[in-house]
Amino acid sequence: MRTFWSLLLAAAVLAGSCAKDELGQAGETAPDDGLSAKLVFSADNARQGELLVCFSSDAAERIESAVGAMTRAGGIATRSGIGDFDAVLDGIGVKTLRRLFPVDSRHEERTRAAGLHRWYFVGFDTDADLDFVARQMAAVAEVSKVEFNQQLRHVACGEVVPLTESPVVAPTRAAVQFDDPYLERQWHYINTGNTTLYDGIKVGADVNCAEAWRLCTGDPRVVVAVLDNCVQWDHPDLAANMWVNSDETLNGADSDGNGYADDIHGYNFVDDKELTISTIKDADHGTHVAGTVAAVNNNGRGVCGVPEVRATTTA
Repeated sequence: MRTFWSLLLAAAVLAGSCAKDELGQAGETAPDDGLSAKLVFSADNARQGELLVCFSSDAAERIESAVGAMTRAGGIATRSGIGDFDAVLDGIGVKTLRRLFPVDSRHEERTRAAGLHRWYFVGFDTDADLDFVARQMAAVAEVSKVEFNQQLRHVACGEVVPLTESPVVAPTRAAVQFDDPYLERQWHYINTGNTTLYDGIKVGADVNCAEAWRLCTGDPRVVVAVLDNCVQWDHPDLAANMWVNSDETLNGADSDGNGYADDIHGYNFVDDKELTISTIKDADHGTHVAGTVAAVNNNGRGVCGVPEVRATTTA
C-alpha cells in the first residue's frame, strides 16, 4: 500500500516539476493550494495510520448521525455521511472513525460549547502516506482542520534521590507558620538568600508565596490536570488533595459512562488505559509536578504546594 501512495505522490511531484507557468519558466514552486492552513503540525513526529480531524459545525451534526447509527448497531463506524470525505476513507483502508472526546452527559454541554464535539479520530492503514492522506482530507470542504497525531515519548529526568527531613524549624517555615520540613529548601517559594542552597542565591527571587498564603490557601473546588507521566496518588504528601472520581469503580469497565475505564484519579491517554505504576520512573516527574501544584501544606511532612488545590493526572 505504501508503495502505491509513494509512486502516486512521486508522479505528482515529477509532473509539477515539468510544468511551466504563464511566463514559460520551468521548475518553480507551484502556488499554495490553501490546504496548508488547515494542517496542524507535520508528519515528522506523527503516529502512522492516525489523523485527528475537525469538521465544520454543520458537518459535525451529520457525522454524529452516521457514526451513532453504526455504533448503536454494535459495529465500528467507518463512514462519516459526507460523500467527499468517505471517498478518502475508501482509499486508505479506514479502520475506525470516532469522536475524539467521548460523550459524557455530565459535561457534554460544555464540550459542545467549546466545539470539541467537532473533533474526530480517524484510524487507517499504516502503509498509507500520511502527508498525502492529510491533504486529501483537508481538501474536503466540510473539514476545518487536520492534525497529525504527535507521538509522545518518556524523557528520563535522572535518578530520584529523596531528601533527609530536617527536624529543625527553619526561619522560612516559622515565617508562614507551616511545619513542612522541606519548605526551607523551596527557595522559589520564599527566597531568604540562604547560601547553603546556592552560593549565588538572590534574596526575593521567588513567587511571593508567603504573601499569597496570607490571602488564601486555594479553593478545593478547583481541579488541576497534570499532563505528565503518572502521579503517585497515594503519596503521603498528596493523597489528601488528590481528585477522586467518585462515579467510577475500579473494575475494568467504564462505570460512569464518560468513555474512560477505571479513571479514578486520571487516565493514561498515551496507551489508552487506566493508570498504573510499576516502578518509580512511571510516576517520578508527574509526582514532582503534582507536589508543586497540590502538596498538602502544614502537615508536618514533605513539601508545600503553591495553591494547595486538588489535582488529577493524565499520563
